[in-house]
Amino acid sequence: MKIQNRSILVLFLFLCLQMVNGQENFKPGYVVSLKNDTTRGEIDYQGWDKSPKTINFRNDQGRLLTYSPRQLAAFEVAGEKYLSKEVAVETSPRLTDELTFDPKIKTITDSVFVRVLFAGSKCLYHYKHHNGNDQFYTANDQKLDLLIYKRYIKEVNNDDFATENKTFVGQLILYLNDCPSIQSEINKVEYNLISMLDLFESYYNKCVDKPAQYVQKAERVKQKVGFIVGATLTSVKFEGSYFDYLTKVDFPTSVNATGGLYYNVSIPRSLNRWSFQNELILTGYSISGDYTWQGLTEKGHIYTDLSLWYATLNNLIRYTFPVGKMELFLNGGISNGFAFREVNQLMKSVERFGYTWVTTDEAIKGIRKIEFGFTAGAGASYGRFSAECRYVKGNGVSDYSKMSENTHRILFLFSYRLY
Repeated sequence: MKIQNRSILVLFLFLCLQMVNGQENFKPGYVVSLKNDTTRGEIDYQGWDKSPKTINFRNDQGRLLTYSPRQLAAFEVAGEKYLSKEVAVETSPRLTDELTFDPKIKTITDSVFVRVLFAGSKCLYHYKHHNGNDQFYTANDQKLDLLIYKRYIKEVNNDDFATENKTFVGQLILYLNDCPSIQSEINKVEYNLISMLDLFESYYNKCVDKPAQYVQKAERVKQKVGFIVGATLTSVKFEGSYFDYLTKVDFPTSVNATGGLYYNVSIPRSLNRWSFQNELILTGYSISGDYTWQGLTEKGHIYTDLSLWYATLNNLIRYTFPVGKMELFLNGGISNGFAFREVNQLMKSVERFGYTWVTTDEAIKGIRKIEFGFTAGAGASYGRFSAECRYVKGNGVSDYSKMSENTHRILFLFSYRLY
């Protein structure tokens, strides 16, 4: 059986594009106009990781409208509140390999949608720039003050180090000065969403009798654990100018059982559509083949027997798309198989001048113990049950420089989610 991996990969990419592009997720919500009029309807909620530049709103008459921050005062959807504000945005890069020696704060003024994290006697807002940088703000009457943070390179004793401008710590000390009991927490706060939420939650718990008017609940990360069973169809192809007993034999497809466990964890701010799928499964194959030759003075036959079993660790990224009560999914990633059992032998018989010599040896010297591969698949789930068809291309067992090998697998997998 010949497995056409190119066609499978093309099909996989086509399905990815079809499923990811143009997806709508309208949820009940409302928009507030610049004149403070509230209109209820539905908003296309995308679980924005980076703050949206525009939103799509569908009113009760079914009319679709697109709004930018300059056209609205606020909106709410899926338990998240956003305000339209003109704010300062710090634009310096923060990734270590992009840092510069310039310590100056670089800001631009822009009209954006900021997400409300806490609203009450003390307020906290969040905006995530399209470059991935988090920006946090506190309320100052009707204006928002940027909590200043910057990373840059500093030279110390002829060595370069990444350092931080943590002006925001001093700003928070002044802003929350009515709560001395959390001053030590402020000194330890980091410029990220979880740390900021924890600090303001501590403030309201320890120093304010009246609870916050609004608190943005932290997104729960979904975790799934279950087991997998199924079957594998494995074809092995050797190529090269030597080892004719391997390269000139068309080994049959090996059909074997497989099974194991999986752990799936969703990626935050992805509507639980993107997740990491990690699996530990047992896979294996058994192949055998015959090679014969005829010379002027001799003829021979080689019987090859190869059998490998692996404990395979799959690390995948999965995209899930709901369709009614079902969920369709695509995933792709890498696999690493660790061989724990093997059969690696050949039997060679040579007949010459009426005599026959029979010898046995290893079919492949120095067999590779770890098989690395790329994998992609598609499937569907309903309730606790899932079914999937997956393709894996591995680098095989041969470590010879003059002979290459590829292992191609198709897996039919069925899984059951325990929780």
